[in-house]
Amino acid sequence: MGPVSSARLLATVAALLGAAGCDVVFGIRAGQPRPAGDGGGGDDGGSGGHGADGSGGGRDTLDVAGSITSDTTWTRSRPPRLRAPVMVEAGATLTIEPGTTVVAERGTLLAVRPGARLVANGAPEAPIVFTSAQSPRSPGDWGGLVLCGKARISRSGPGGTMTPNSSPSALNLVCGGDDDDDDSGQLSYARIEFAGQDIRAGEPIAGLELIGVGRRTSIHHVEVLHFVDDGVYLLGGAVGLKHVLAVGGNDDSFDWENGWRGKGQFLAALRTTSPFHGSGIEGDDGDDGDGDPALTSSPTLYNVTLLGSLDAEADGAGLDLGSGTRGRLHNVLVADFKSAGVEVFGQATLDNIASGQLEMTHSIFANVNDFCDPDAGEPEGCDEEVWLTAPARRNRQEPSRTLGIRSRLWRAPDLSLEPGSAGLTDALQPPEDDPFFDGDARFVGACGEACPDFEGWTAFPYD
Repeated sequence: MGPVSSARLLATVAALLGAAGCDVVFGIRAGQPRPAGDGGGGDDGGSGGHGADGSGGGRDTLDVAGSITSDTTWTRSRPPRLRAPVMVEAGATLTIEPGTTVVAERGTLLAVRPGARLVANGAPEAPIVFTSAQSPRSPGDWGGLVLCGKARISRSGPGGTMTPNSSPSALNLVCGGDDDDDDSGQLSYARIEFAGQDIRAGEPIAGLELIGVGRRTSIHHVEVLHFVDDGVYLLGGAVGLKHVLAVGGNDDSFDWENGWRGKGQFLAALRTTSPFHGSGIEGDDGDDGDGDPALTSSPTLYNVTLLGSLDAEADGAGLDLGSGTRGRLHNVLVADFKSAGVEVFGQATLDNIASGQLEMTHSIFANVNDFCDPDAGEPEGCDEEVWLTAPARRNRQEPSRTLGIRSRLWRAPDLSLEPGSAGLTDALQPPEDDPFFDGDARFVGACGEACPDFEGWTAFPYD
């Protein structure tokens, strides 16, 4: 007899336990009550304390692994614990109640296939938290959250689909298609903590991966923190992001490629004192301008704050734009990066700047080197400075100490701006005729004089 596959083994165990009258969830028996007094998130939806086994506290847990094939709800009264990779299959919807803490063991991820939906809407007073089962917790303890839709992806295979490099091949996760209006569900008032484990050798998972996700998907008020690779990774698709915060990380806070054509507003990235090598934003197209122009990366962003760390060993830029990306970036505040505020790479990217298909206006730079990394070796000269200091673009260079950000401390950040701050003047008004954008956000950066949308549901645990 040959070796038994893990999927077949789980199915066999599920059948045997089910016949015995056990409580079975996706092939693994539901967990026993957790140890008393082990925080586990608490009723406020926070991360709480963790016991010796890393589980959360005092209530029955719902052990989960394998496939979700029918509509399912996870509740705060019986918090789910990921024991193995979990896949929401086409036709099924996974709903997660506000205040639920999803605890993930090593080697796990939560993925949503094309045709499936995740409905995870927390609340300001009861966020949904995806966190590590380890104690103490560390970046890269588990995989992350992956939404896989039916929208178009450049450089894709037959039928416009592709398999992400970070997905284990055994999961056969195939993303993309031809429907930019696809709906993969809703994610709001949610935190994704300590993700980024390298489940597939050589390619860690981002905290939140959005691959071929369509514009009818709703993603807002999401925090990704203490991740190993990227915070938010957008590969193709047309999904929009609003009020998204990425904290920490070794690589990029936000990373797009392969034709992301969505919108974003109120995006923020903060670095800790840990070393990092990525950028606040890495924007690529992936084909150096040789692909289908209709599928070239070309997002539209307003109101973005990107903060590096002068106390960290780092070689990442605030924005790293290359490989022929296009896009329109307005009201971006870039500060405290050591190597460069903005770096541009590749002739195709320079061509897009010359033709106006890559534009950046009404932004503020306050970095050790705003436009040129002296170690990058740019023989063609500092194209970033020529581009971004043209008077018509209304960009400004400011001393970092005068920006007026109330608190850059990542453990207790306050990105709102003090009265009289430079970011409260000369911003470009977002388009009032586009319902995605808040047209009243007339400031540079993710926050104006007040920043209520990042308060209450966010938290900054480090272990």
